[in-house]
Amino acid sequence: MALQPKITAVVQRTEEMVKTAFDYKSNSRVIRNDMIFENWKMKICIGCAIMGVIYFILILSCGGF
Repeated sequence: MALQPKITAVVQRTEEMVKTAFDYKSNSRVIRNDMIFENWKMKICIGCAIMGVIYFILILSCGGF
């Protein structure tokens, strides 16, 4: 008879832990995707800057605009 409240408490805590784990996993997935997007955005910006510098150098070396 005394075990019933303890079992109920354990089951309730387990359900809360499952919900917390699910929330953690979904939030970490969102953060991971955001970081991947930021990383690609930075790579594209750096690539465009390098291409712009190379283009500018080529224009100057071939006689100007």
